[in-house]
Amino acid sequence: MSLCQEIEVMGVSSQSWERAAAAAVKHALRSFADQCIVRHVNDEGRAYPNFTTEVVKFDLMLDDDGRIESYRTTLKVSFMRGADSASRVRVSMAG
Repeated sequence: MSLCQEIEVMGVSSQSWERAAAAAVKHALRSFADQCIVRHVNDEGRAYPNFTTEVVKFDLMLDDDGRIESYRTTLKVSFMRGADSASRVRVSMAG
């Protein structure tokens, strides 16, 4: 039996929302790739997890002078996982 898992992850960057989104995806890959049962194979024959992502929110952190300190991008990540991995699922916000 498979379950669709949906999580939100936040990435942070001092440079852009795009880099913050990339950090969020990287975090999702590190945290949940071993739980994905739906995979694709790249040109080198290497399997990688199949995620669906959607941008939920862009926001900024400002310093005391009102300058942008960091960009934050929150993504909704959906993936198929095996029922036996349900107890190992952990949701964390990082970037």
